[in-house]
Amino acid sequence: MNDFPELHLPIATPAQLFIGTLGRIFIWGGVSLFALTLIQSLFFPKSRKLGSVSFVLGCVCIFASFLTLGSLFLNNQYEFAYVYEHSQASDAAQYKVAAIWAGQEGSFLLWATTSAIFGMLTIWATGIYRRWFAAVYSLFLGSICGILAYESPFNIQLIHGHAYIPPTGQGLNASLQNYWVVIHPPTIFLGFGSLTVLFAYAVSALVLRKYQDWTKQVRPWALVSLSLVGVGLCMGGMWAYETLGWGGFWKWDPVENVSFVPWCMTVALVHGLIVQGVRGKWFWSNLMLAGLPFLFFTYGTFLTRAGFLDGVSVHSFATMEHTAHMVLLTLCIVATAGFFGLWGARWWKDSRSEPTLLAAGPIVKANQAAESSAGKLGTDREGWYRTGSLLIVLIGIASAIGMSVPLFQYMAHQQPKVVDEHLYHLVLSWFFIPVMLMMAVAPFVGWRKLSPWDIVGRVFNVLSITIGLLGVIMMVMNNPRIGIQLIPNQFIDFPFKRQVPALPWVVFLVGICLFTIVGNTWRLIEMRKAFKLSLGAFVAHVGVATAMSGLIISRGLERSQVYELQAGEISAPVANANEKGDLINGATLPFTMNLHEIDEDSIHKPGNHILVDIQGQNDHYIADPKYVLDPTSDGDEKPESVPDIHRYWTHDNYLSMGSRQKLAGDPQTISVGQTKSFRLPDFEDGVDVFYNVKYLGMQRVGQPGQSGTKLLANLEVETPNHAKLLVNPGMQIGSGPLPADIDADYFVSMERMDAATREVTLQMRFIKPVYLAYLYYKPMVILVWIGAGLMFLGGMMSALYRRKSGKPSDNKGASSEAPSKKNDPLEAVSSKQSGSKR
Repeated sequence: MNDFPELHLPIATPAQLFIGTLGRIFIWGGVSLFALTLIQSLFFPKSRKLGSVSFVLGCVCIFASFLTLGSLFLNNQYEFAYVYEHSQASDAAQYKVAAIWAGQEGSFLLWATTSAIFGMLTIWATGIYRRWFAAVYSLFLGSICGILAYESPFNIQLIHGHAYIPPTGQGLNASLQNYWVVIHPPTIFLGFGSLTVLFAYAVSALVLRKYQDWTKQVRPWALVSLSLVGVGLCMGGMWAYETLGWGGFWKWDPVENVSFVPWCMTVALVHGLIVQGVRGKWFWSNLMLAGLPFLFFTYGTFLTRAGFLDGVSVHSFATMEHTAHMVLLTLCIVATAGFFGLWGARWWKDSRSEPTLLAAGPIVKANQAAESSAGKLGTDREGWYRTGSLLIVLIGIASAIGMSVPLFQYMAHQQPKVVDEHLYHLVLSWFFIPVMLMMAVAPFVGWRKLSPWDIVGRVFNVLSITIGLLGVIMMVMNNPRIGIQLIPNQFIDFPFKRQVPALPWVVFLVGICLFTIVGNTWRLIEMRKAFKLSLGAFVAHVGVATAMSGLIISRGLERSQVYELQAGEISAPVANANEKGDLINGATLPFTMNLHEIDEDSIHKPGNHILVDIQGQNDHYIADPKYVLDPTSDGDEKPESVPDIHRYWTHDNYLSMGSRQKLAGDPQTISVGQTKSFRLPDFEDGVDVFYNVKYLGMQRVGQPGQSGTKLLANLEVETPNHAKLLVNPGMQIGSGPLPADIDADYFVSMERMDAATREVTLQMRFIKPVYLAYLYYKPMVILVWIGAGLMFLGGMMSALYRRKSGKPSDNKGASSEAPSKKNDPLEAVSSKQSGSKR
């Protein structure tokens, strides 16, 4: 090999560059093959075999390009820019694999790969929808390949026209060096990829005017999408909790909402498909809901990759290459305009003849019979699904508006900024209570109309059990041995600038969640043998309520405290204040800390060893939080705080390191003969101390104006123990400030001097660096983890049972969601009561 004499680095050979060239060939091959599939589907529908072969080969090209990029990372081929920017030689193998999707180009390739996986899994069973399903899917995958052709992960770093090979790369930043980077992105992108299936089915059904039959085929995939996106959301929250150091799971960041909004729409779709299967209704809204998750995610991808969020979001990506950005924008416009245009045209023409368009006539007849037999005013499960789905959709729309605010500000020539988390809570909290109540009561509402008193009778036992369990929980929480520390005087902000006591409000919200858990568990036990298709839904509802109760308790009863740490010094809390400086009304956490050492050289070395001692509980442990400065692409440094989390079964101790504090107090300007007091922190007992400084005058050492001449301030300093000492901080011409030590903790420096008035500006500083540490007490975090697992389990159970059933139950008058009297005891009781009244 040849070397650049100025770089002393080897030049890559053509053989080494061949793998990258092969990756680009695979990408362009995907563009061509998906274009061929699209042309065949639109203009040559009889050449079905040709279209199938080209579609499969296009997917294979995407898989091959993904594996090709993986080989570049595993072989440390840093001559490729993307590999150099996201990997380094010392990375473990799992981080080299995860680096594939760590950047913008790789995440697009991951999206294409997961979408291709679901395309291969579904296209063979699409039946009469195959032609238009393949056309839509090919248009999407071809567009993503087109983006990758210009926003390529296979670009080479060139100097003087040659590809040089650096010995190592820049590596992943600190927040990505976590096991979640290995499992979270593939999981949630599998969910994103599955959204394409729902969209393609909806378009196919609209084109063919088959508004009923498509639900049988799409429903298992909708459940899979719901489960994967949902568990991916939970993983993302857990990753943020363990990595970002701000003490929470969710902050309503635009990139978080890009995932959350499609999930909301998919939730509404899943429930809408139930109603359509039972009652033969909602097929217009279901067709719309099947398209919205994909459209919202595509729009969100454009929003987060277009540069509008640069500098305002913790997840912001670099600005895309211009041509790739135009391809993505075109995809968004064509998909959105085409879908809404097609849906609107079909609705305008066919909305008045809905019954004649249904392929499953028995559903309409059964629906009409059920409605005619309901001889009393009341509500049924369809009404509850309608209201609940509407609320979920409104939550999604409100979140979509919130995440779009930076775009609106950019278009109005304003500085973009994200919507504050607090505003989301004020708006979306209005939807939470009714949604949770509907989740609790809906399983007890049949498809036949019930009066409000009938519903109350069905849930009375559940409500009684809930109240009893809530009382037990409150007694347990009030036991100091359990470890949950309650704050009696804490308040929570409410709408209209009102505040309510935190403890009763949290208890009320937890009671709502507990009502949902008990109700769905009750129905789960009742239906465990007779009706397995509903078991997954009950488990998922229990999971949602459990996770929400964990979020409510861990955030609502959270306590936080600031500590100022110096190496080798024991630190008490800082004046009962949290990280924002707000008083916590006597809520000082019973902890002291001792910082053993600071290691600022490398994030890979154990450093910041902090001994945490829990006073009065005979418990202590070693914590290892980190505060590092990660290099950015523009040559700057971005601070990253990686917390230490010590977990108990009742709570988490969450310790996050803050920035290095150089100043001990505010600078003050002082005149000759004047005395001023400097207020400084003391780490032994957490109480501030005061140093009184008297300015006696100034002296010069050396000739005026010459380099090396010193100008010194003569100061008399009175320490907190009333000892007096003379110190002489100053400045040296050509060298700068000359600080003077006061004692073992502080020194004083002269920041500025006025030659005319002889006034000086003094600054007190720490001799040893001081670091801020934020300690959060987070009760019952374990519920969040349990709830996330139950949500995923329930969703996959529903998809599996639905897939295994294999029978076209949605096309029958008595759907699987409308249990018979024999299978459902509550339906049997309702029918018996109705018969006796008649």
